[in-house]
Amino acid sequence: MMKEAKKKSETYSAILKNAKTEFLQKGFDKASMRSIAAMTGITAGALYKHFPSKAAIFEALVQPLITQTLSIGADFSEIAIQLFKTESAPAIKEAIRISIQNLYTLVYNRFDEFTLLFNRSAGTKYENIRHEFVMADVAACKKLMGDLTMQGIRISPLNDDQLHLIYSTALTPFFEIITHEYSYEKALSFMDILTDVTYFCWTKIMQPEK
Repeated sequence: MMKEAKKKSETYSAILKNAKTEFLQKGFDKASMRSIAAMTGITAGALYKHFPSKAAIFEALVQPLITQTLSIGADFSEIAIQLFKTESAPAIKEAIRISIQNLYTLVYNRFDEFTLLFNRSAGTKYENIRHEFVMADVAACKKLMGDLTMQGIRISPLNDDQLHLIYSTALTPFFEIITHEYSYEKALSFMDILTDVTYFCWTKIMQPEK
């Protein structure tokens, strides 16, 4: 029983490894379940016992990254709120830089999967992932603004369109690093720009109510 479970787990891992190669080479639309099965050394029927569809394999590869990426932004917001109360611009900028470094670490540890998500996802539910990331941050920011109001911290009210523009501005440079598949060294050269852009956007969100 244990051998069977181990073999099933090994086959599952092999499917994901080979599917990642197939998706990276061909994109989601042109990738083939038969090709993935052949690369894994199993029949197409056996492959379908592990995953009901090509979309399910793609989701297994990229979905964990979305949760991890959004959690980094949420962690930064909690830190930034406390720093905002101290009105320490250098400390806020340093927190932003650390948050961006954490994103870099995640991205370049899983660069293939991020490439799938941003550059090979046409035909999947993730093909508008850039917009979805922006909207997720807008929703999180609206909750944050409500929480701040309850704490007696009054900031300038921003509508959905304004928040969408701000977060699009903040996230686009980060998206571009993945879209253009920059090396880690080249991405590091953009650290100051990403920090300054994010700081500018954060100050627009957190400016006191007039």
